[in-house]
Amino acid sequence: MKFKKGKTYEALFLSDVHYLVYKKIKKHHHKDLFAVLDNLRKRGVRFRSLYLVGDILENWYFDSAARLRTSQKKFNKLFDRLDSICIEGGLKYYIIGNHDTTSFTMQLHKGLRQFLEAREYRVAERFESSEMVVIHGHQGQYNRFNWAMDIIVVRFFYRLSYLFPSFFKKA
Repeated sequence: MKFKKGKTYEALFLSDVHYLVYKKIKKHHHKDLFAVLDNLRKRGVRFRSLYLVGDILENWYFDSAARLRTSQKKFNKLFDRLDSICIEGGLKYYIIGNHDTTSFTMQLHKGLRQFLEAREYRVAERFESSEMVVIHGHQGQYNRFNWAMDIIVVRFFYRLSYLFPSFFKKA
């Protein structure tokens, strides 16, 4: 879809960014996302509502709350761009995804929640109105055992890739 210059649209839905996962682990193009968001801002494209629909942050490979404490600047790089394309007083929702948290209760770490709420995001597991239901889509995918095992396995291989980087390079 081509966005018209200077136009305000009803909503933007964005999911599965997995922010701060490095290229050598997964092929995520955060620079491409930044370029798109910067282009929208420069062209005056705005949205009345912004829905971040899960897995915006990455919490399986590492502790994103700890990363927030040590490098808030990196979080600001993403959220400053997102905030800039939402109209003043617009609605901003952060729907929790399975990679945003390691908690069985699907709650964000207190520090992450405070960071988002300070930026006026409404943090929830789902958004529901008379017109739509917005969820990440992982519901029903896990029980407590395989949830924990998946996180343990992912974090194990993530750490292993730092010890033996050549083993994990693409052929």
